[in-house]
Amino acid sequence: MTAVAPARWVRDHVACTALALTAISAGVGSVVSVLAPGTRPFALPALSATVFLTLMSWALWKGWRYAGPLAAISLAALIGWLLPEPFVSTYVPAVVVLPMLVALLVAPPLWSAGAGAVTMIILLARAGFTGIYTEPVTIIVMGTINATVVLSRLLVEQLLQESQALNRTLELRVNERTAALAAQTARARRLLEAKKELYSAVAHDMRQDLALISGLAELLVAAAHDGDAAEVEHLETRLMRTIRRQASFTTDLYDVSMLAEGQPLPLRPSVVSLETVAAALADELLPEAEPYGITFIVEPNTEVPSVWCDPQRAERVLRNLLGNAIKAVKAAGHGGNVTVRFSTEGGMVRCEVADTGIGIAPEDLQRIGHRFVRARLPNASGDGTGLGLTLSAQFVAIMGGTLTIASLGIGLGATAYFTLPAYYGQEG
Repeated sequence: MTAVAPARWVRDHVACTALALTAISAGVGSVVSVLAPGTRPFALPALSATVFLTLMSWALWKGWRYAGPLAAISLAALIGWLLPEPFVSTYVPAVVVLPMLVALLVAPPLWSAGAGAVTMIILLARAGFTGIYTEPVTIIVMGTINATVVLSRLLVEQLLQESQALNRTLELRVNERTAALAAQTARARRLLEAKKELYSAVAHDMRQDLALISGLAELLVAAAHDGDAAEVEHLETRLMRTIRRQASFTTDLYDVSMLAEGQPLPLRPSVVSLETVAAALADELLPEAEPYGITFIVEPNTEVPSVWCDPQRAERVLRNLLGNAIKAVKAAGHGGNVTVRFSTEGGMVRCEVADTGIGIAPEDLQRIGHRFVRARLPNASGDGTGLGLTLSAQFVAIMGGTLTIASLGIGLGATAYFTLPAYYGQEG
């Protein structure tokens, strides 16, 4: 039930009750007219009024919109015709106000003035337009009473409308606040779930790396004890690569905490050759890719200028994209290529990392840009935390570029590319 319904319900029930009470009064009058000597001529009109007002009460209860005005005007006419002398030409009885009061309850405000006017006109006509109803005092008093009744009704309706409008406004605000609170609660629940997933993924990755470091250290000690120099060199390379990955992961966690607190990430921009950075990373990651039949291809482009960016941030972006490409090709299980290309777009340099790996499903592609969300790779040993892509997008954004992930679907590979401002000999 809305805020308007209770007020309408009360108004309709008051109107029906008023008509019913008037009908009862007319019924009592008809009985008195039958029993009292000298008043029997009024018995039939009073009985007729009782029947009519009862029918109007029922019609108003059923929702007939004209029942109230018709009852008020009919009651006014009835009182005007039935009033006996000396109330026609000499005295003004209080009963002449009854039609106005009934109209006030059962009809719109202007019908109250109409009912009062009908009663006075009929009484004036019966008195030959002479007598008490032609005197200025009577006209002023009756007009004042009529105006007071109408204005009171109008004022009450105005206050009622304002109250209903206020109730609707309050109800709307309560609904808006409730919806906002529900949205905030749902968002807090999602963030809590994302935090739990992040903690779980962080703990999983750290356990894996620590177990790997421990195992490599034991193998390194055994190889050194046996005097196997080649094996020692191989294990040292793997151990250092794992330690660097763990250190980078720790740095990622620190940067994420700064972003979560709204703190800006520090930048130290300089002139950087993305082609040089990509070639160095390809050489560094080659030992991790070769056992799986993965080939790195860095396509040189002498027409592409250097970029103006933070070299450490740019290297971390490229390292993350190359690492993801390696994992995607490994998940495909048949070897493949990871290709790095460079081009220019206006005043920006575009760096593209394309792989022939497992690809990304459309539903994962829509979610992959969200914080801590990463596509699940079939046959992969872990899903990771999603920190790398989150931070890569943030790094590229604060350096003035954009990062985009694209894929035609599962089994069709993926392409990640980002843009950074080109350097033409003027810083910034």
